[in-house]
Amino acid sequence: MRKKEIAIGPNEFNTGENAAPALMQRALEERRMHRWTEAVDDCQKAIALDALDPDVHRGQKLFLRLAPVLAEIRELDARLAITPGDDQLLADRALLFLRSDDGEMALLDSEAAAKKAEWALRPKLFRALALVSLDRAAEGQNLGVEQPFRLTSLSPEFLETIARLDAEISLERDNAELYVTRAWQLNEIGQPRLALEDAERAATLDEKSAGACLERGYALNKLGRADEALEQIKRATELDPQLTPAQQYLAELQGPK
Repeated sequence: MRKKEIAIGPNEFNTGENAAPALMQRALEERRMHRWTEAVDDCQKAIALDALDPDVHRGQKLFLRLAPVLAEIRELDARLAITPGDDQLLADRALLFLRSDDGEMALLDSEAAAKKAEWALRPKLFRALALVSLDRAAEGQNLGVEQPFRLTSLSPEFLETIARLDAEISLERDNAELYVTRAWQLNEIGQPRLALEDAERAATLDEKSAGACLERGYALNKLGRADEALEQIKRATELDPQLTPAQQYLAELQGPK
């Protein structure tokens, strides 16, 4: 049966066997440029032409996953057009792409956000998650992210808290307590290397921060550096004898093995 004739260019028609995958490829390129109206239109044309083609089927699945959040993505596109390079908006959009299992687009946004805000945590986490979805998890090790690591392991409360902390740190880059709080969050989700980075940053800003010593101790112990961990926890109890978690953790570290 003759292929359905379909337009793929301003004055061009294609009825060949490769018309459908060519249209889907163009839809994917338009998606990369955030030209959503054209992308969805070309996707639908490709499906109408040959829904059984493997490339078309893969593209269709991707656009179906994007569909529930596409309105939110377009809203962020509009806001970024006004404030290009806003790291928080880029991270917000990266998260939407992650939820749609579009690792390629999530990686682009998270890398752009990381360049704009080296101190921010969300871009680093989202970049690691994007790499996982692209079967490049090993690259995430260079970011200090422990594997296995999945988006489902991050609760909405954690994501909301980290977004708030990133925003507050952007305004108060020398606030040690903010880094301590973020280190605590990271220790809680099993990311000791990232927690240690924040705790050490806090200690640099405030050498008498008991909280920084406590979080360093937690992270170091999880990294198998027990002697250093014990030293940090002891330091935390000396700096603040009323810091109950430090006293409890010290007892745990010094208890029977």
